[in-house]
Amino acid sequence: MIRPLKYRDLLEFIRIYMDQPKDSRQQFYPFPRTRAFLVPLSLYLATANLIPHSVPGFLPRFRFQTIVSVEKQTHDMRGFAYLRWDTSSAAHFGILVDQSYRGQGIGERLLAEIFDIAECRGVKTLTLTVEKENYPAISLYKKFGFDIIETNSDGAHQMKTSIGRRLPENEGPT
Repeated sequence: MIRPLKYRDLLEFIRIYMDQPKDSRQQFYPFPRTRAFLVPLSLYLATANLIPHSVPGFLPRFRFQTIVSVEKQTHDMRGFAYLRWDTSSAAHFGILVDQSYRGQGIGERLLAEIFDIAECRGVKTLTLTVEKENYPAISLYKKFGFDIIETNSDGAHQMKTSIGRRLPENEGPT
């Protein structure tokens, strides 16, 4: 089940994030690499889903939507994703899946939801940063129409797609 991040998710959110290798956390902009800074950011992200994005001038530079994938019965978090609007037509996102649940389609479901949210908000371009050795993630992003546009000096790929390039539902991932 995919739903917005809630306050009750914060400890699990922090655990999943901090369980990632330090290099992976470094690529997951704008998240900090240490727990001390992650707690206030997590509180903001849980609140950001409640903030109307149409309020003029309210946090115009940092508009977030954060979603989580949870198990239906226990509500245990399996992964999360955020979408950050850079402009009215461009957004950056990131996805993290709990290491013990990788390869089960959670990232794919989160990515499909990111596309749906972006389309509803009128976003035309999506970008992300991914480690160049994260072959499963790169393969997933390419399946959704992303192209590598550059490789940073720290070894991370910048990827980009146009929303209109998303594969049709009947031809897309299952």
